[in-house]
Amino acid sequence: MRLLIVLCFVLTTIINIQAQEQSIETIYDFSSKNDSVLIYSHLETSYPEIDKKLSEYPTNNIFYMSPNEVLIDHSSNTMTIEGGDYSLIEIRAKSELIETSAKGGFLFRNKVPIKMETDFDLLAFMWIFPEDVDISDYSCNSEGNFSKRNNALIFTAKKVNDLQFKIFFNENQCGTLRSHPINSDTIISHTIYYNSGIWKHNSKDQEELRQLVNEIKILKNYKILISGHTSKVPLKSNKTNWELSAQRSTDIVNSLINLGINEKFITASFHSSIKTNSKNNNQDAQNRRVDIFVINDCQEK
Repeated sequence: MRLLIVLCFVLTTIINIQAQEQSIETIYDFSSKNDSVLIYSHLETSYPEIDKKLSEYPTNNIFYMSPNEVLIDHSSNTMTIEGGDYSLIEIRAKSELIETSAKGGFLFRNKVPIKMETDFDLLAFMWIFPEDVDISDYSCNSEGNFSKRNNALIFTAKKVNDLQFKIFFNENQCGTLRSHPINSDTIISHTIYYNSGIWKHNSKDQEELRQLVNEIKILKNYKILISGHTSKVPLKSNKTNWELSAQRSTDIVNSLINLGINEKFITASFHSSIKTNSKNNNQDAQNRRVDIFVINDCQEK
């Protein structure tokens, strides 16, 4: 009888242990060029059912679920999933998952801890980033192993629970993960103004150009567009406004080259008085100018 009681106790203990076994695999794919992130999760568990907060798994983000029969209770804001194993594919916006880091660059962190009632026997997470991303730092509040392969970061662990990740990364200006993407290709813009009939910039303008070049040299992929302009005031000399706008454009090109910009990054043009800034007064000083635009050069090499 005593042996039977012991065997029953051991059998009950084994059943209880098995009922708590669970593993999870999750992949975050940030490599898309649009604003979407694909998240794939696969959970295996011996629990008969799993309760998830709808705030953690908004149903409108779920692209695929298997098994797809779930019980949603809006009064308690929960979603109940059958036990065994299930797969889930979500589509989320990058802006929901990525924030600007105080260190500079960007930060991914899971705002909701990854946890169950008992520990995960095995856990594996992967983050796939675009090729233009440099992963600078990463951490987890639980023990485990991080590894990097190409543009992917992988974390594996055993017997863990209540996990929170932080991943810091940077990208060049052609990157696809910016929280506040630039609406156009322009990174920097600057304008130099001239007195009537003059085509050489002054010492104050030269200092502004020096500061501009310091900003440009930090960039990795860029082009500089230079465009010279005039007002519609006729010149007293035999020179035309076309010639004057060309001289102003050339003036700035030469200055940028002398300050260390390679000429292969510069494209120059001149427009006489056909592109005026001031609609009310075509003779206004706003039109005697050179516009400088530094733009992304993100073409595949």
